Amino acid sequence: MKKRIDRAMAALGLYNFWTLMVKLHELYVINPARFYRSGRPAAAESGWEAAPDNHGVQAALARDPSGVGVKPRTIWYLVHCFYPFSQGGTERFVYNLARQAQQEGHRVKVVTYNALANRRHFSHRVGGILYGEYQVDGLEVIEYRHRRAPRGIVHDILTEDPDVDGFVGFLIKRERPDIVHAAYLQKVASFLSACRRLEVTYGITFTSFFCMCHFDILIDRKGALCGGSQGGTRCRQVCACLEIPDAAARQGRMRELLQEAAFLTCPSQFVRKTVAREFTGLHIQVINHGISREFRPDSPASRPGPSGVRDFAYFGNMTPIKGVHVLIEAFREMPPDCTLNIYGTGPESYRRHLRRLMRGHNNIRLHGHVPYDQVQQAYAANQAVVVPSIWHETYNFVIHEALLAGKLVIASRIGAMPELVRDGVNGMLFTPGDHRDLRHCLQQAISPDFRLPSPDGAGINTIAREWACYHSIYESVLEEAANHECFKPTQ
Repeated sequence: MKKRIDRAMAALGLYNFWTLMVKLHELYVINPARFYRSGRPAAAESGWEAAPDNHGVQAALARDPSGVGVKPRTIWYLVHCFYPFSQGGTERFVYNLARQAQQEGHRVKVVTYNALANRRHFSHRVGGILYGEYQVDGLEVIEYRHRRAPRGIVHDILTEDPDVDGFVGFLIKRERPDIVHAAYLQKVASFLSACRRLEVTYGITFTSFFCMCHFDILIDRKGALCGGSQGGTRCRQVCACLEIPDAAARQGRMRELLQEAAFLTCPSQFVRKTVAREFTGLHIQVINHGISREFRPDSPASRPGPSGVRDFAYFGNMTPIKGVHVLIEAFREMPPDCTLNIYGTGPESYRRHLRRLMRGHNNIRLHGHVPYDQVQQAYAANQAVVVPSIWHETYNFVIHEALLAGKLVIASRIGAMPELVRDGVNGMLFTPGDHRDLRHCLQQAISPDFRLPSPDGAGINTIAREWACYHSIYESVLEEAANHECFKPTQ
């Protein structure tokens, strides 16, 4: 309760009236209507085909993975939130890449917007920006926020912000980065714009769809999957937002940021194809996120035996787009000797909805947040992992970890997930939002003659190989920038 009160007070101190109204309206009116109040399968039709297999893309980019003879660089990773305040997939991507870069001898900082802490949390101030510094496992982190955020900070693409300009200039005077790598653009687009004005090389990895959707998830307010903004026209017609006075102008500012980036990457072919459809003419490289090999099982003891699967698990954030309500609805008609273990946390309003769905079903259990050092034990305690997302997942760490751990994966046929989960080969796929189709997969898995497919980790990227890909890109764009500087005319 205290944490919720603290976060509410932080939001009241940060956001203006209009931003708060938009956030509350989205949370308590739009989300329930589009995700689970109507009773219909949410976002069940996309009209898009699954992206083709993209295994092996990384190998074409990787070079010098050992780091031998590498010039130390100063690298900043820019993200909308970070450990320990938030622990999603994007934060994991940034943490893994930053730690690997640091181990290879580079000077690394993570720069993050912290909207979850109140003003008293920050120890320093530059103009209208509050900031502080801390460490996570040896990684240096700079956290910042506005003293009072401008309108549009959550949903719009803000490229003109004098407060952020002054803050970025202050940081660069202390230590100029060789490159800034942005992993998520919400709340930090103005930071990138300041880097551009100060001629700091930057690149962007698409880990969500914020570049083309102010809701970030490509699900409109009616619950239908969206194919794109159509230059802002569809946003204005279907998902008008008080924080965005001109949706077309938002897309124009986004295109300008993307065109000026030294590199653009994404973790899956699906994301590349989706962004390229919205912003034509961009060169986007696919680099799969790296997965730690600690998830490989020490023994096959937890794999299904002759009697099929009995223990199912969900891992991750508990938010409507993750489809946990769909999973619970599907599991309510499973035999009582089957167990569903749900690991994770999320907004209290959504957890209340889940608890209502669980009433009378003691074989469905909420375990809350699992510390990272206990995740392996949680995987070992279950035989199958279900990923019931109803949005276009851009990658999904859990699927990759589960396959490495030798678990059966049952996933929605949506977004990037079919690139790795091949129905009937190394897992099962079901129609997103359709609890009946999901229940059919669950019932198949518990049948006595079910046999688990062989673990399939060969095509899953490692963190070291992922870093080698990005290091290759960094060196290439920095070399090009240096050559361009050499040929500039003298004043």
